[in-house]
Amino acid sequence: DEIASRIEDSLMYFTPLTHPQYEYVEITIQDTATTFCACDACMADLEKYGTYAGSSIKLMNRVAEKVKDWMAKEENAVYRRDNFGFKFFAYMGFEEAPTVKNANGKWTAIDNDVIPRDDLIIYLALIDNIEYKKSIYDPINAKGKEIIEKWGSIAKNIHCWLYTTNFDMQPYYYDSFDFYNECYSLLAANNVTWSYAENGKDPKDIHEFKKLKSWLQNKLMWNSSLDAGE
Repeated sequence: DEIASRIEDSLMYFTPLTHPQYEYVEITIQDTATTFCACDACMADLEKYGTYAGSSIKLMNRVAEKVKDWMAKEENAVYRRDNFGFKFFAYMGFEEAPTVKNANGKWTAIDNDVIPRDDLIIYLALIDNIEYKKSIYDPINAKGKEIIEKWGSIAKNIHCWLYTTNFDMQPYYYDSFDFYNECYSLLAANNVTWSYAENGKDPKDIHEFKKLKSWLQNKLMWNSSLDAGE
């Protein structure tokens, strides 16, 4: 109720007339999070779904329903936005999808409660389960590839935060060219509709190889069938 109320306040403040670019609202965890809620309800969900993301999907589905019901009221027509979306950060302890393999060997949601609504975007940030200096098909990336495929099996709209630098030594030549050559086609096949690759922020650390990589990623994001070498 509280989250929905705050979103509604935001929608009334940033109106469609003054802020037409306002397309979705995102709920995230802190970047420094190392521990998560240990209440009985969250622990029960963690045991049931094997991931904190189960609780997040259930929460965000309910928040989205409340906000959309509010938006549908005639007195709120001036604040109504078509195709407005909601988004949560599948990051750190939330990377893993609440899925299980069915009898046909396909990934499926553990139950209907953790199937994301069509307007719920999964913002997947694979920081712990990907080695970006190796191909996405390298055995070292088997877990990360599987996570992408699991989310793709239950979510219709996924955004992806990727990494393409060494955060401890950002001027370092970080060779993730092969990774991005193959990764974007895998993302596109698993309902990823938007992607961001963090490449460093300090201008003094943006050397020519980083500029080349940003250019290459831009091309591959638009057309994942391109060959990076060419």
